[in-house]
Parts: sequence; C-alpha cells; structure tokens
Amino acid sequence: MSDFNQVIGLLSLRATIFFIMLSITCFQLKAEERMKFSSSLDLSTEYNDNVYWTRGKKSDIINRISPAISLSIPGYHKELTLGYGASFEFFVKDSSENTVSHRVNAEASYEATERLNLKLADTYVHSKSLSEIELYGLRRRRESYWQNSLTPSLDYTFGPNRVLSLGYRYIKSQFETYAYENSTEHSANIGLTYGLNPHNILTLNYMFTHGQFAYYWGNLNRHLFEFSYEHILNPRTSIIAGTSYIRSGYTERGAIDYQIYSVFLGLTRVIRPYLNFSARGGYFIQDPEMGERSSSFSGDFAINYSRGKTRLGLSGEKGYTEVFFTTENLGFSTYWRILANASRDIRRHWRLELLGSYTKNHYIYAYAHREDRFWTTGANISYSPVKWFRGMLSYEHTRLDTTYLYEGYSVNRVILSLHFVY
Repeated sequence: MSDFNQVIGLLSLRATIFFIMLSITCFQLKAEERMKFSSSLDLSTEYNDNVYWTRGKKSDIINRISPAISLSIPGYHKELTLGYGASFEFFVKDSSENTVSHRVNAEASYEATERLNLKLADTYVHSKSLSEIELYGLRRRRESYWQNSLTPSLDYTFGPNRVLSLGYRYIKSQFETYAYENSTEHSANIGLTYGLNPHNILTLNYMFTHGQFAYYWGNLNRHLFEFSYEHILNPRTSIIAGTSYIRSGYTERGAIDYQIYSVFLGLTRVIRPYLNFSARGGYFIQDPEMGERSSSFSGDFAINYSRGKTRLGLSGEKGYTEVFFTTENLGFSTYWRILANASRDIRRHWRLELLGSYTKNHYIYAYAHREDRFWTTGANISYSPVKWFRGMLSYEHTRLDTTYLYEGYSVNRVILSLHFVY
C-alpha cells in the first residue's frame, strides 16, 4: 500500500472513532440545558453521464448515504462547536469506485474582554469529489485527496466602527494521482477599520502569503496592500473608493514575478426594502518583470430582488485573480463572469429554482496562455412540508471548454435527494 493510502486509512479510522465517540458523548450530555446537539441524514440517488469528468464519457448511477452530527457547547464568553460528516458512495455499474468521504470540523471562540475576541477554526476533508475545493470547474476529476484548513483570528474593538484584526490561514492539499498539484498555503494578515465618524470609514489591510508548490512555481511570496474609504450618505446609500497593490515573486526560474496596481469606485444602494443594487468600476495594471505590461477595466455589479414568493439575483464581474491552492495551480488570470438565479414558492411547501453561470478565464503565464470557458445551468424543485424534512429533484449541466490538452468535459446530472435533520 502506498504512503498516501496508509495516511488516508489511518485518518479514516481516526475519523470513524471520532464519530462514534462524539455520538456517545452527545447522547450522554444532551440532557444538559446549555449543550446543543443536532444530527442530519442525506439520502440521494444520482445519474451522471460522465462520472470521471473527461472528454470520454462513462455513465453510472451513484447512491449516497450521508450522516452528519454536530455538538455546540456555549458558555460564558466562550463557545465550542464540533462536527463530523461522512458520505458513503455506491456505484451501480462500477463498484470499484465505491468510496467513503469524511469531513471533520471544529470551531472555538473566546471573548477575553468586551473588546477582545479570539477565534479558531479547523476543517479536515478526505474525499474523491474535487468539486468541494475546485474553482470555476477546474479539473473535476475523480481522485482521492485530503485537505486541512486552519484559521485562527483575533479582533480588538476600540470604538464605533473601529476594529483591529489579526489573522492566519494554513491550508494543505494533497492529491493521490496528480501529486504535482499538491500545495501548502501560509497567509498572515493585519487589518484596521477606523470610523472617522458615523458616515466616514477607512479600511487598511496587509496580507503576506507564502505558498509551497510541488511543481512549476516553486515557492510563492506575495504581498497585498489594500486601502479603501467608505462614505455613508444615508442608511440606504453608500459610496466606496479604494486602491490595492500586489507583488508576487516565485523561486522557480520559469515563473515570472509581477506587480499589480488597481483602483476602484463603487456604489451600494437599497432602492426598496425588497430591491438593492451595488456596482463598482475600476482599472488595474499588471507589470511583469519580463514581457509586456497589460491593463484592463475591472468591476462588478449585483442586483437582488426578494418580495413575497419570488427571489431574483443577477451579478457579474470582470478583472483579475490568482488561481492557487485549489485542484490546479495556474497563477495570474484575467476573467469575466456572470451569474443568475431565480426562485419562487409555487405552492405551499414547494419551491422551484433556476440557476446559471458563465466564466471565461485567460491564464497568461501558465501552460502557454491557457483559456477556459465554463458553463453551468441547473434547475431544482424542492418539497419541505415540515422543518425536519426536505426532498429535492435537481438537474445540472456543466461544461468546460479549454485550450489546454484534453481536459474539457461536458456533464449532465439528475439527482433525487432526501434530507432529514434533528
């Protein structure tokens, strides 16, 4: 057995033991008034016409059983939450793909004083479903992996709209087959929100990220500086302006260091209690150490409507991002994206929902100017006659077109699911 499988086997065993011990503890302690215990069970059957998310399609039917439990222990100035969830997958045609996924999470908070608050969160995931950590449809292959995320933080409030924040993020991702996508992130940040008065707020933020990659990039050292000013005209309208600077450097000789300068101006407006709108526009310049400088418009908008039985949402954005610490590490990318959703309560206990999105990414340095186009469309109808039960029938179409090798795919999924909560 490989080292990876030995590690996964050990972690799976520990997670199972944790599940059993937590279950026993919860039932023993549930009688205590301050302790809150909850459990859930999801049952689903999925038809998938491309279970491996590749150009060559292979269909199968997947049955899933997903139990989960959580325990919340509140106290004076402190709170602890523990949770565990498992997912047992059974493939009708290819039983060799049968898998067990695990998710363990813990959150703790401590209010040391009225002004000082400490938080700590940790999440461990072992799965074969990369959609849990991928971005924009990147390489949704079936592959065993594990990821651990640790995020401690500290907030100190020293006045109205005046907060000093310190934070750290550690994420380690390990893949069984595509080990060259393994990555480790260390990010530390310090932020200051300073309200000059009830109508004017300044925000400053600095983040340093050190990334370690198994292939191509070597190590990443990135500095991010952000500054913004918000003016609140009235309870329904605010204006915000800001600027940011990024410097990214790599230890690998083939990876090119660069700097990014950006500015923006935005508006948020509550038009009606059921209708709100926000928009932001700006400009960024990317200045690499080698090659030509590039620049473009950046911005975003969002419109949300919620009244009676109807909810509508439309949003879009254009700009740049840095794709790291996910299923692929592709570096700097320019992109634009649009998302739409609509839902309506069609009858008592019944809800219909429609979803759609489109994203186009252009990766400048990775893989010789790779370009991805990612579509998702879907619809679902749900039935929830009581608080502890929800049934849902959903359809999803996902498609990725890419200029890089043969990684594009098209997937159709039909899922019938039952959710029970206690």
